Amino acid sequence: LRSTTKEKIKLCFVGASHSRKMTQAFNKLFVDSRTADIIEAYLLDVKFPRSVDADFIRGNILHWSCTKTIIAIGQWAASASKNEKYSHIPPISFPDFREEYRNMMKALNDLNVSGVHLRSIHLNPLGDLRFKCPAEDYRHPSVLEVYNEIIRNLTELEEFKNISFIDTDFIIGPMWDSSPDFCHFPPEGEIARAEALHILETVLFGSS
Repeated sequence: LRSTTKEKIKLCFVGASHSRKMTQAFNKLFVDSRTADIIEAYLLDVKFPRSVDADFIRGNILHWSCTKTIIAIGQWAASASKNEKYSHIPPISFPDFREEYRNMMKALNDLNVSGVHLRSIHLNPLGDLRFKCPAEDYRHPSVLEVYNEIIRNLTELEEFKNISFIDTDFIIGPMWDSSPDFCHFPPEGEIARAEALHILETVLFGSS
């Protein structure tokens, strides 16, 4: 990897804790490969698709002059969070999730943001919170798979042909129940590294 400009390549990851871990995995990869002087990953923390509105885009993606923007927002949408700030927000239904993502994508296009990629949402291991009746957490693989299908279908619409879908399920899917904390893959681990390399190749060189 060689820089053709004097400006550092900025990869901006939009999302919450999974994007935070991915940002860490990318920056470790750049340090290990001695490319940290020309490329760096940044986290733009956000928990719900509806939060990526015009103000957020201007104040974050455009403000930081992101070269590439990789968005994955879906964990909190399905989690039925017990966090006091968000506990009143129920899991987002499939139609509402589609509408929130569509509005986000439209806002990105309206502000002429280029280099936007939507990453597939990671599947989560099963556990007591998801098996309860009624469930206290709806991040069941079948729910997140529908979220991912919604995202993929939106990127296939003519109005969003400039926004691509990066499907990393072929990496995450076989390992979906192996994360040590039942949610995240360690940024120093082989799974995170494999996903980071695939995403890097896709956003920089157009491989899918």
